[in-house]
Amino acid sequence: MQIRGDILEFIWCGSGTFYTRQKSNYLIKDFYKFLEKNSSESLQTEFEIENQIDHKTLFKYRQKLEFKYPDTATLKNALKIIRNLLKYHGKKYSITSSMLKVLNLNNLEKTYGGKPITEDDLRIIYDEFKKYSDKNKLSLIVFEIFILTNLRIGEILNLERDCIEYKDPLGRANIRYLSKTSNGEYTSQLMSEKVTYLLEEAIRLTTLVADYDSPLSKYIFIEPVQRKINNKLKIIDFAYLFKKVLTKIEDQLENKNYSVNNLRHTYINNVYKEGTKLNYSLPKLAAITNNGYKTAKMYYRKNNEIELYVEALSGVTLTDVDINGEIKKVKNNEYKNSVKDNLGHCKENTCVFEAMECLICPHFVTFTNRIPKFENKIKALNSTIKNTSNPIIIEEAVSQKKLLSQYLKNMIALEEND
Repeated sequence: MQIRGDILEFIWCGSGTFYTRQKSNYLIKDFYKFLEKNSSESLQTEFEIENQIDHKTLFKYRQKLEFKYPDTATLKNALKIIRNLLKYHGKKYSITSSMLKVLNLNNLEKTYGGKPITEDDLRIIYDEFKKYSDKNKLSLIVFEIFILTNLRIGEILNLERDCIEYKDPLGRANIRYLSKTSNGEYTSQLMSEKVTYLLEEAIRLTTLVADYDSPLSKYIFIEPVQRKINNKLKIIDFAYLFKKVLTKIEDQLENKNYSVNNLRHTYINNVYKEGTKLNYSLPKLAAITNNGYKTAKMYYRKNNEIELYVEALSGVTLTDVDINGEIKKVKNNEYKNSVKDNLGHCKENTCVFEAMECLICPHFVTFTNRIPKFENKIKALNSTIKNTSNPIIIEEAVSQKKLLSQYLKNMIALEEND
C-alpha cells in the first residue's frame, strides 16, 4: 500500500508532464519490484523502501537497465524517470545527491575501462625497473609511487620540493599537489608512510641539482641536462624509460602494448577489487581513487561484482574447479528427482550420490531460481567450519564451498544475462 501510494503521488505531482509519468508507470513498478526482489535475496525480514536504496543497489539497477536497453535514447528515458522518482521522494527515501549521480544521464557510452597490468606482468616490469635503479633511482621511485597512489603521471612529476605539508607520528604525510581536475588550485591528500618515505628519498637524491639556477629547481623529479656548457635541468622522462623497459622484456610479458597510464589503471582496478570485498560504497571507492561515476562504472565491472560477491560470501577464492552439471534459466518440470538440499535435479531415474557428488556429475541440472538455496548452503558450511576444530570436516566443507561457489557465480551471471 505504501508503494502504491508513492507511485500515485509521483504520477499526479512529480516533475515533467503527466502523460510521460503515466506512460512510464511500468518502469516505476519495475523499479519497486527490483527493490523487493533485492530485499528477499538479501534475506531481510522486513521490506522498507528507505532501507533498500543505497549506492550499490542503484548501481545494480542501472546495470540491469543497461543490459535491457542497449539503445542509448531508451536507456536515458528509463534512467530519467527513476531519477525523477527518487528526487520527488528524496526526503522520504533518504536520497543523497551522490546516489542520484549513479543514475546520471551523462557518460552513457559503453566503455570497459582502462587496461590494468596483470599481476605477473607487473612483477616482471617492476623487476626490470629495479635493474635500472643504480643509474636511474628516480624512475624506480616514480614507478613505486604510481602503483601505490591514485596520482596521475603528470601529478607525480610536477610534485614540488615543499609538497609535504606535515607528517604524523606514523610517518604518513599530507601531500600538496596540482591535480588535473583542480582547475589550477593546489589540492592535498594523506599518503601512506611508504609513499612519504619515497618522496623524502627523491627529495634527498635531487638536493644537489636543485641548487641550479633554473625554474625547474622547485620540482622533485628533476635531472641535469647532459651539456658541457651550462647547468640546466629537465623533468625526468619516465614515459620514455617505461617504453624502453617494455621493449626489452616484451617476450616475457603476457600482454603487449602497455602504456604509462596502465599503471594507474592497475591501481584503480585493485582498489575496486579489494573495496568491493570490503563492501565499500561507490562514493567511497571513487574518493579513494579520485574518480567520478564514469570511472567507477569502468572498474566496478559486472563480472568482478559477481565473482567478488561469491568470494565474500563463501570465504574461498574462486579457482579452476570443474563443474560438470548444467544450469538453466527457466525451470523445467521434466526432471522429477531432487538431489539433497534441493539444490537441483538429477536427469537419471535412480541415483545414490550425495549432494556434493551430484555437483560434479554430468547428470546434475539446476536452475537460477535455486540461487538462494546455494547461498544458504554456503552459509551453513561457513557455520560448520566456525563451530568445529576437526581438520577433516573443515577440509571437506571448504571443498564443498568451492564447488557451490563456482555454480553460484555462473548462476548469477546467467540470471543477469552476463
